[in-house]
Amino acid sequence: MGKMTKVRKYDISTDESRLDGDALRQVGQLPEDESGAKELIRLRESGGEGVLEQLSFPSGFSMSINSGQFSHQCGTTTLVSDEDWCVLRLRLSGHIKERLGDQCYDFSGPHASLLYCSPGVEHHLVLDPSQKIQTVSLVFQPSLIEERVSDVLTVLLSELTQGQDPSANLVEIELTSEMEVMVRELIDRPRTGLFFHFWAEVKGLELICMALTALESKAEKLNSGGIKLRPWDVKQMESVKELLEQQYMDPPSIEALCQRSGINRRKLTEGFKILFGSTIRDYIQTQRMLHAKSLLRQSIPIKLVAERVGYNDPSSFTKVFKKQFGVLPKAFCSS
Repeated sequence: MGKMTKVRKYDISTDESRLDGDALRQVGQLPEDESGAKELIRLRESGGEGVLEQLSFPSGFSMSINSGQFSHQCGTTTLVSDEDWCVLRLRLSGHIKERLGDQCYDFSGPHASLLYCSPGVEHHLVLDPSQKIQTVSLVFQPSLIEERVSDVLTVLLSELTQGQDPSANLVEIELTSEMEVMVRELIDRPRTGLFFHFWAEVKGLELICMALTALESKAEKLNSGGIKLRPWDVKQMESVKELLEQQYMDPPSIEALCQRSGINRRKLTEGFKILFGSTIRDYIQTQRMLHAKSLLRQSIPIKLVAERVGYNDPSSFTKVFKKQFGVLPKAFCSS
């Protein structure tokens, strides 16, 4: 027997700026079906274009596949009630803002993160309507992992967050090329055949394993590199990251960043790479390429886009863009 499929319209009225928890439950609740039913929510033209697909699995986790663009800003608020829960979010494109407890985050472009929340914590998520969202999110309780490897998740998070509030953690993970390929497959694969649901469950578990392996590697680097990051250091590096996202066209020098953050050069450069999976230089380049991608979507000529993101030579820009996204700017425009 194939899995039950339900289809609903995901109607977002144009005069609402967000979806509260009740509204989300009305339009996005998983069907009450222990066999792992799936629900497909299509966006009406009034709210945007795309699909939000939700799957639940017998192994104890659910998956949300979001590919679309809203016509205006919207978001969700979730209050964690009874038990701890985790969300592994893997995003290929889009811009989101999150608030977890009293911590605020702002992410653009390809990105991966793991949220860990305890009862009583509020999580707010806001989607930017100016960019297409392509995200796979996996929701599970820590017991999914810790029944197999005792306490590994809480130990890793404790090491990585260096004493921050354990009830509300968001840890960034390097989004590897293997993860990107798998996320793309989950978004693009036709929903046909008897085994799609089983295939998606296997891919979801594999993504969770990849993320945990990345967390383990990050914790090992943090502990073996001789660099001890205090909560204050982590907060300052997050501020550096936000600054680079705002000033990528004319970024401060490493020396200026050290002075601004109060962190020495070695700790800043090595700690930044450990925390965010990228050198400062590469992170600046990524921000430029993401801006270039946005400009190309507006049908701005490639030469002008190159100049706007700091490249006087279009061929150099083309090489960097191809390395970043695996496609030439011309091919990206035509797609």
